[in-house]
Amino acid sequence: MQDDGQSTQKVKIRRCLRLPIQPPQEVIPVDLETEGTLTLGGKRVPCDAGDLEHLSSLGQGDSGDVDYMLHRPSGIPVVVKRILVRMDRDEISDLLQDIETIRSCGPCPDIVSVYGAFFRDRHVWVCMEPMDTSLDKFQKTVYNRGDRIPETALAKIAQPVIQGLDFLYQKVKVTQRDLKPADVLLNSKGEVKLGDFGVRYTQRGAMARPRDNGRCPYMAPDRIDPPEPDPGEITPNTIHTERCSRLSVTDPRADVWSLGIILVEMATGEYPYSDYGPQFELLVKIVEQDAPRLTSGEFSSEFEDFVSVCLKKNYRERATFEQLLSHPFLEGGSGGIDMAAYLNSYGELAKC
Repeated sequence: MQDDGQSTQKVKIRRCLRLPIQPPQEVIPVDLETEGTLTLGGKRVPCDAGDLEHLSSLGQGDSGDVDYMLHRPSGIPVVVKRILVRMDRDEISDLLQDIETIRSCGPCPDIVSVYGAFFRDRHVWVCMEPMDTSLDKFQKTVYNRGDRIPETALAKIAQPVIQGLDFLYQKVKVTQRDLKPADVLLNSKGEVKLGDFGVRYTQRGAMARPRDNGRCPYMAPDRIDPPEPDPGEITPNTIHTERCSRLSVTDPRADVWSLGIILVEMATGEYPYSDYGPQFELLVKIVEQDAPRLTSGEFSSEFEDFVSVCLKKNYRERATFEQLLSHPFLEGGSGGIDMAAYLNSYGELAKC
């Protein structure tokens, strides 16, 4: 029999995850700004869907289909994410402004480049830099061979991810809020980049499409059951979520928790909450159980501590991006392994 505290906790989580009933929204006209401008090869060129040749399908992301295409006039390959739009014009304007803001902030080596965006057939087409594979796919390849990803490689993966998240928060005023292995992209050059830049959750509150708040296994406990913010935390950098009546602080340390879970999974080959049943049971485990830890003695003390400071249940005690970037674990991974040679040792990487 559950005690009153556990029952109350589960009721709180259910309420926080409850989807609102919304009336149908009018789909925007299909002829709205059907031509965009892409930045390709250092030049800004006009582009519409007719200029793009479909080469292959890369799958379906949280927000829509993702395809590998060729921009025929320039001969440059691009990845196109097509986001189905059922919003009013103001929300569409916010989405495109977020994309343009990221593009205009200058190149960040830790985030895939956004070449531009335009409308086509009730979708926003976001054109981005291609990469070769994602971390979740690479992990499967490694463990299928009976190998493990070494700590030095994990350090070289973690550093650009943190730098990319910090760039988004500091320069673009965006919190990613849904970081998972599929968002961490790799290429044969040994580069690691964020492939999902979180434009749907900005510090000013612009939302293009609510993410499934009850599905992500990498979600921080403070996202599932947001704590009451301290008076000093209620600032212009807070947003009102549609799924919860309380203010949810757009604190970037939710991304730090997600990174910690990813590192545990990549290091051990197993998702740390792998014994859960229904999705709701997983969310209760994340909120109620102790945070996952690496098995002592199997990994370096630096790596164990790095994961520990990422996975603090209280987000106020969790490490910041700045603290993580100066952590000995990342400093130790600054040399030692050639990422390009390591990634290519597993054969040709599948286009992602």
